[in-house]
Amino acid sequence: MKGKFSTLLIGSMVTGLLSQAQIKKGSVLLGGDIGVSTQKTTINNVEQKFTAFAIGPAFGKAISDNLILGADLRYSYAKQGSAPLEYKNQTFGGGIFLRRYWPIVNRLYFFGQGRLGGYYSKTDNPNSGIGFDGERKGYSIGLGFYPGISFAVNDKIHLESGFNNLVSVNYSHEKETQNLGGATPQRVTKTSSFNMGANLNNGTAFTVGMRVLLAN
Repeated sequence: MKGKFSTLLIGSMVTGLLSQAQIKKGSVLLGGDIGVSTQKTTINNVEQKFTAFAIGPAFGKAISDNLILGADLRYSYAKQGSAPLEYKNQTFGGGIFLRRYWPIVNRLYFFGQGRLGGYYSKTDNPNSGIGFDGERKGYSIGLGFYPGISFAVNDKIHLESGFNNLVSVNYSHEKETQNLGGATPQRVTKTSSFNMGANLNNGTAFTVGMRVLLAN
């Protein structure tokens, strides 16, 4: 009898922890990232600067308990070099994602996220002093899987970490135009690539982030 009571008590505690950990249908997930970086290097009295800025808001909604459907946007800008030799790059992108949470214990979750997204980028190449300038334009489309761990600090804030694009499939296309001048005014190079695989080496991007969860 005592053994049965202990089993029932443990079962009730586990059930209670899991029931508290549920992310209810209708809950709203807000998140994203923002970053700024600068670097300056001087070689033989020639100064080289690098500046980059990126922002990526995300929004999702629980379409059922512990299952979130959402979308994200991304914009980044980078500039490298010194005038008049400054390389500028802009990237625009976005995607949709589906994220499933599995409660481990109270406030701790394992999650898996699948994302389908695309990017468009443009890089301006200045005149390098050796007879040409030009630009590169390209786009990419990719499908990726992102596993991780999430911890609910309170009812609204989740801290998370994981491996970005642990498994991915990508297609990209790039067109580079070089203005040569002379008898051959332009040279156009087009490159397409397709790759898929699991990134299990040390180069896999390990991320740390924060999400705001507005319970229904």
